[in-house]
Amino acid sequence: MPQPHEETKLPLLLTVGGRSQQNLWKPLSEHVQLVFADQPAANHAASMGLRVGLVGNAMTPAMIEHAKARAIWLCDGVLDQLVDKDLALDQAMEHLRSPHLANWLLPMVFDEATQALIRVLAADTFMQDEGRYVAILLHEDVTSEGQAFAQFGRMSGIPVLHIPHANHFIEAGTDDIHCRHSSDFIGAYGLHMAEWYEACGVPPETISLIGGAQWDPLYDPERLLTKEHARRALGLWDDDFIIGYATTWYQDTNVWGSSDDLEWAFQRFMRACVKLGAQPVVKVHPGETDEHVRHYAAAMRAHRLRGTVTSWHSEYAILASDVFIVQGPSNFGVEVSILGRPLMEMFIPSARYPEKYGIPGTWGDDLEDVLQAVRDTTPGRDFVKAMNFGDDGGAAERAAQWIMDRAKLE
Repeated sequence: MPQPHEETKLPLLLTVGGRSQQNLWKPLSEHVQLVFADQPAANHAASMGLRVGLVGNAMTPAMIEHAKARAIWLCDGVLDQLVDKDLALDQAMEHLRSPHLANWLLPMVFDEATQALIRVLAADTFMQDEGRYVAILLHEDVTSEGQAFAQFGRMSGIPVLHIPHANHFIEAGTDDIHCRHSSDFIGAYGLHMAEWYEACGVPPETISLIGGAQWDPLYDPERLLTKEHARRALGLWDDDFIIGYATTWYQDTNVWGSSDDLEWAFQRFMRACVKLGAQPVVKVHPGETDEHVRHYAAAMRAHRLRGTVTSWHSEYAILASDVFIVQGPSNFGVEVSILGRPLMEMFIPSARYPEKYGIPGTWGDDLEDVLQAVRDTTPGRDFVKAMNFGDDGGAAERAAQWIMDRAKLE
């Protein structure tokens, strides 16, 4: 387990440790000691040779029991709303109104509140023992944990910095959870993200353009494979027509419809590959399980296609493909565009790439025609520049400086 260095003289920066911010850890570690709320993230940072702290080291059994007691009080308030005020999240849906809400809402509130409170209490104790945090860095501020850390920062007078883990392509300013905002400052990937948060009511003077640090390696020509090498690594033939497909996962927060819609779209893609004589490369969303991987592989076998299914190796999948389909307006499409492959969108309800960037798309009826039209085209860079400020691979350096400036460090 990572241990805080007892003799460190560096200021402390508290972070949960989101995957999208891993490229920031090394440049930041030259100026601050990273203190992680997430143990796997701390372990990963330590494996990179970085000196890290872990708030879990300050956790005690008494603290856990205290968090549970506080969570019960929160549940009592929810119960009051359920019993006395006939709480309804959606009157049209039986399981989203009283009394049926009680079947799942109270246990969920208790679990979410307990976990968030435990981490915040541990972070506070760690700070009392080891020194004050100069800033709190979040990759989201809308979950129970994210909002709890944001509130902890505000109550403690610590700047709360938010570098969102992804661009959002839903309508801004709605009741969707992603439209909420709890941080003091936002480091936006690009103009699209900045304008989206402004439309959600975030003061523009608190938003800065820095780019997406997780995409920096895509700009390093020395680490990128050729199309031929990528195909051989994935077991594909050089002269095949290869179509990449990035799956997504059903979420109640911003995908209307059902998981059946996503499955229909994937099966439609399978049929298009058969009709066009193409082979698929299926890049599975990180939120999906091994069961989904097996399902996609079984579907390919059922259609007698000899492609590849992978949860990893994003660059290989992109570089091996002649054209790439994203199932919904995914941030994976930004990676596809950075690497210069033709991109098209399989539409889903409720979210869409901005029309002004001209990304081809379809609901599926004319999928083969769109694929043929997109194949061998050279995408423009307007979309990339709007999604990834600078379009140059220098986001990690800009983000680190942005953090240092707001933490008031030299």
